[in-house]
Amino acid sequence: MSDKQKRSIKERIREEAKEFAVIILYLWVLLSLFAIHRVVLLRERNLGYRLGFALVNALVLGKIMYIFEHLHVGSRFEQKAPVYSILFKSGVFAVILLAFDILEEGIVGLLHGKTFAQSISDLGGGSLSGLLLVAIITSVSLIPFFSFKEIGRVLGGRQLQLLLFHKK
Repeated sequence: MSDKQKRSIKERIREEAKEFAVIILYLWVLLSLFAIHRVVLLRERNLGYRLGFALVNALVLGKIMYIFEHLHVGSRFEQKAPVYSILFKSGVFAVILLAFDILEEGIVGLLHGKTFAQSISDLGGGSLSGLLLVAIITSVSLIPFFSFKEIGRVLGGRQLQLLLFHKK
C-alpha cells in the first residue's frame, strides 16, 4: 500500500471519527438536558446516574444514527430545497431513535423479570399520545443537528467551518 493510500485511509478514519463524535456529543447534550429536566421535575437525587446513562444512550443511539445515515436513510429529499430534507430526516430519525429506545427499555425490563409491555409502560407517560409527544420533541430537537449537516452538504463542509469558526 502506498503512502498516499495510507494517508487517504487515515484521513477517512479521522473524518469518520469526527462525524461520529459530533453525533455522540449532540445526542449526549440532548439526552443530558432531558435527564436534568426529569431530575428537577421529579425531584430525584440521582443526576450523576442519569447523566452517565445519557452518555451510554448517546453512544448506543449515536452508533445507530451513524449507521442509518451511512445507509442513506432519510436522503429522499436531498435533491429538493434543504428545508425538506432537514424536516424529513429529523422526523425519520426521531422515529428510529424512539423505536430503539422502546426496544432497549423492553430488553432491560425482560432482563429484570418484567414483561415487554411492563417495561415500556413508563415511556411517554404510558400512553400512545405521550409516545407521540416524545417523537415530536425528539424530531424538533434533531432539526438543528440536521440543519448544520444539510447546510454543510450544500455549501461544502469546509465552507461551513470557515463561516462558523473563522473571522471574516
